[in-house]
Amino acid sequence: MDDDTSSFSTIKLAQDIQYGYVAKRIKFSSEGTKKDHIKIKLSFSDSVYDRNLISNIFISTVMGNNINTERVNFNDKDVKLLWSSLQDVIVIFNPDENFQGVEIYLKAENNNKVRTVNLHYATVLLAAPVVQKEQVTTCKGQPIVLHAIKPLGAIFK
Repeated sequence: MDDDTSSFSTIKLAQDIQYGYVAKRIKFSSEGTKKDHIKIKLSFSDSVYDRNLISNIFISTVMGNNINTERVNFNDKDVKLLWSSLQDVIVIFNPDENFQGVEIYLKAENNNKVRTVNLHYATVLLAAPVVQKEQVTTCKGQPIVLHAIKPLGAIFK
């Protein structure tokens, strides 16, 4: 995976496979926490005019070589889908566990659901910094200093 959003990796189920799955695993450069979100850009070769057409796509987080206990479906209420067209979607979800990577899982089913998914990128959206609770008093026009605790993996600039 790279930073070029026009390139992608394809996850494809052969037409004659009726049961089983294919998956693509992405490892992040640093560990994420359950306070973070994961953002994934996917595209499809055919138009997706109904959310049920992609209900055979699942996402799970990974810790080391192990899949975490969660596996969320695109019809899950906690999964946000931001469509830019009928063929492009940004997926955002909040994991239940700490993670080092994500797996996109395409399950074969007996009906006409999506069988090819293009994975453009997967990234971690860090939790917002927590401003330390301080009582600050200042005179009008005078600067104040606030202190914040950064999330794991964040760099302040």
